[in-house]
Amino acid sequence: MQDNQSGDTAPTVFVVDDEALIRDSLAKMLKSAGFESELFGSGKAFLENYQGDRPGCVIIDLKMKGMSGLKLLENLQKLSIHLPVIFLSGVANIQNAVEAMKAGAVDFLEKPFRPKQLLEKVRYALSLDVEMRLRREIHSRVNQLIDRLSPREHQVMELLIQGKSSKAIAQEFNISPKTIDIHRARVLEKMEVGSVVLLVQLLHQLDL
Repeated sequence: MQDNQSGDTAPTVFVVDDEALIRDSLAKMLKSAGFESELFGSGKAFLENYQGDRPGCVIIDLKMKGMSGLKLLENLQKLSIHLPVIFLSGVANIQNAVEAMKAGAVDFLEKPFRPKQLLEKVRYALSLDVEMRLRREIHSRVNQLIDRLSPREHQVMELLIQGKSSKAIAQEFNISPKTIDIHRARVLEKMEVGSVVLLVQLLHQLDL
């Protein structure tokens, strides 16, 4: 069963569970809280139908026939599908929970669970998706700016963010400090920041 109600940009809660009753129950629960949902009976069906980079999160049954929940998560990661994942399991097993979280899930719930529990986790997962998308967008933009640097400007930038002065960098390259100051100004201009301090903060925040 598939319930495709989402718009072009509305976040969708994708539900992947091989039990129809569970899928339908989750769909009603999500709808009552105002969430759009799409339902899939297997990991294979989800992978075949998910398109583009649609926003949302995925609720996945850990123990499914065919492709398991952990295997589906592994495939999502291989395909660079970065949707936050919430695992559900009908078996109370701490090892399963640990494996799920180590694999990259944002949360884990044992069946049966209270609707409030699930909805809280869905809200968190959707907010996390927004945050992660923004971070990837900024990361991509900063990489585009870095690509604008010449090889020498890139070298100068690396030394600037290490805290080296223009004089020290000039000595390393055996050129004048004035030339380094020109490179420094160009680096800041191309990176669209007003100072080396802001440049360091930007690259540090993005682990660059």
